Amino acid sequence: MTLSGSPEDRAAAGWIVADEIMRERTGGRERSYGKWLDATLNGVKLTGKDHVLVEHFAKPVFEAAAAKKEHNHGLAGYVGEWLWYLLTRDLPQDPARSVEILGPPKAAVNDGGGDGLIVYREDGTARGFSFRLWEMKKYTGKANRPDGAIYKGWTQLSTRGRPTWECSPGATNCSLTTPGSSWAVWPSSGSMRRSRPAPASASR
Repeated sequence: MTLSGSPEDRAAAGWIVADEIMRERTGGRERSYGKWLDATLNGVKLTGKDHVLVEHFAKPVFEAAAAKKEHNHGLAGYVGEWLWYLLTRDLPQDPARSVEILGPPKAAVNDGGGDGLIVYREDGTARGFSFRLWEMKKYTGKANRPDGAIYKGWTQLSTRGRPTWECSPGATNCSLTTPGSSWAVWPSSGSMRRSRPAPASASR
């Protein structure tokens, strides 16, 4: 699907991102996501307990934007992470370099860890897997000099973005640790499993 810069297409893109965000934050539960979806599609404002419940999932990301807090760029950063994730998720697959892991963005833009992580299975290579880690920065200066923001992002990746591999004797299983996430890996079967604390909202 190709979107133009028309108001209609911009609104459609905004809806796609908002729907994906709320589906992920609520776990797609009918009690929360379903209430939000019905109210949004019907133009109805939630009240009472329904409002309180849905607000619990939306507030950590959208509160600052709704209150129009000055110099708060959290929402823009969060949407940027989701745009990267959705575009990467929907790219055509390369048979020789399939996507093994592509996790959704963090629960909050200020949480620890990279802004985007993808792990590939490298068929026909000795290393087996490779990964890419993204760090996003928003340049807010008035002068046309974004080099400081770029350097800050590069420094974060250089000093904190290195993965750690730990393997048991005989390499029957390994663990891959990257900023904000850890993975259990079984090279013999090629399977990988993520182990990461769930956000607080996921238990509601």
